[in-house]
Amino acid sequence: SASTPSKRCDDDLFNDFANFLQTTQKDIISQLESVDGSGEHFSEDRWGALTDLTYSDQISPETCSGGITRVLQRGDVIEKGACSLTLIQNGKLTAERAKAVSGRNDNANVKEGDVFSAAALSIVLHTRSPNVPTFRSDVRIFLVRSEENGETLAWFGGGADLTPYYLFDEDIKEFHGKQKELCDNYFPPDAE
Repeated sequence: SASTPSKRCDDDLFNDFANFLQTTQKDIISQLESVDGSGEHFSEDRWGALTDLTYSDQISPETCSGGITRVLQRGDVIEKGACSLTLIQNGKLTAERAKAVSGRNDNANVKEGDVFSAAALSIVLHTRSPNVPTFRSDVRIFLVRSEENGETLAWFGGGADLTPYYLFDEDIKEFHGKQKELCDNYFPPDAE
């Protein structure tokens, strides 16, 4: 039914988003190396189930858990930066985690032992110049499937912020203006 998606549908939603994150990580790395201009490259540390995968491989329900940690050091613009993909599939919720998830959503009937999957792309960029703020961003999906009734709940989340060393009003206005513009493109203020 529409209110209880099938396991296959849930896997598709999760895997499509995990593959989107993997492609986005590759694109971001390429853009950051170009902007940095130093010739330094992000190192690559693949771990867990992603150790033997390449960017052309698709993440599937069989992939399990792992990650791709990418780090750039000693760049011209980026003194040190990281862009990390983390993937957890088919984990079991502890009682404490199930209580925390349920506490955030009145409609969530989440219990200890329910199966969860999570994927996230996180970025932290420390710049060489104190006039350029540190940037932090993440985007994620958290999906829980009830062992009792098979019902699935999914949450998307994320955020971005700047940590300035020196505060410039025009930087604040531009950053928040771009964030608002991006949100308004997908969620117009006058839409219901």
